[in-house]
Order: sequence, then C-alpha cells, then structure tokens
Amino acid sequence: MTDPLISLLDQMPIGRMLAVRVVETGLRTGLSYDKAAAKARVSKTTAAEWAALLGIRKKDLAAETPEMRRARHASWALALAELGRMDEAAAWETETRRLETTLSRIDRRAAVSDVVGDFYAAPKAFLAKVAGTLESGGAMDAWAVVFDYFLRLRTLGAALAEDGKATWPEGVPDEVPPTPPWLPCDPWAVEEEDTWEAEVGAAVRLL
Repeated sequence: MTDPLISLLDQMPIGRMLAVRVVETGLRTGLSYDKAAAKARVSKTTAAEWAALLGIRKKDLAAETPEMRRARHASWALALAELGRMDEAAAWETETRRLETTLSRIDRRAAVSDVVGDFYAAPKAFLAKVAGTLESGGAMDAWAVVFDYFLRLRTLGAALAEDGKATWPEGVPDEVPPTPPWLPCDPWAVEEEDTWEAEVGAAVRLL
C-alpha cells in the first residue's frame, strides 16, 4: 500500500514544495496569505489551497509544538526523497536540521543551567514569563514564540541587535506585529534601557 504522505506530496507538482517552504515560513511568522504568497511568487488562492492540503494553515501552525514541526519536516524530507525529488527533500531536511540544532542547544543550556545556576537565570525567567502567556506549553514552546516574533520582524525588514532591540533601516512598515505581552514595549521604541536589559536583553543574548 502506498504511504499516504507520499501520495499527498505526489499531488504537488515537482518543485512546488520549495515554494511551500516559503509560504509556511511566512504564515508561521505572522504574514498574511497575500504577503506569504507574494514571497513565494504564487497567488493567494494557491497558497491557501496548499496550506489546507498540507495542514499548514495559520491555526495548524499555531497548534504545532517545535517537536511536532521537526517531525513533520523530517517526514516530508523522507517522502520527497522517496519520490526522487531530491532538491525539495534537501530543503526540508535543512529545515529539520536547523530546528534540531536549536532544540539541542536549548536542551544543553537547560542542562548547564542546573550546574551553573544563576548564569541562565535570566533566560529561564524570561521563557517562564512567555510560557505564562500561552494557553499551554513549556520552555521550548515559549522559545518558539519568541523566535517566531523576532523572525517576523526580520522578515519585515528590521535589523536586530543581540539584546533584541530593533531598528528599521528603511523605515517602520505600515503593518507591524502587536507588542507581545511578554515585552515591556516595542523593540524599536525602547526608552527605558535598564528595564529592557533586565526584562529582555540579558535573556535574549543567551537565547
């Protein structure tokens, strides 16, 4: 019996899973279907159809943990390889490895923090604060939320400093994400440097 996932991806024309990667990244980082589709150079209707077919609608991505995303990307890479679509398989394998590296780094830092104590107190407290704003999830889910927020800023053209503050070299865009409840202010409008450093900067540098 044919693997259902292989059958599903076989419905996608050759090369399209590269564009799907762009669409998914856009949707996950808060772009509208219009803008995510534009980045992938496809129509909004096509992007929406792909998202529904592959289970990467905004609500699907919001419910997905980092571990679930890693498993999905890995399964897509393997299925595409089975279909002989090696360029697309390599792209999704790259996404898998990138997320695995990040999750591994978080695990290592959590292990080290048990030994060195206060050195990682700032990021642990920050992730706990972020996790407290979520309906469910722990430190890794909180980290994913933080990562996606700052990735969205970068996607919109922001230049990010090591402490998380942002500047807009080409001016603040018309549409910017709302200030998350775990930040004291917009990263590009920091007035209280000490507050930012204590609540965000010290943690973001280590994350």
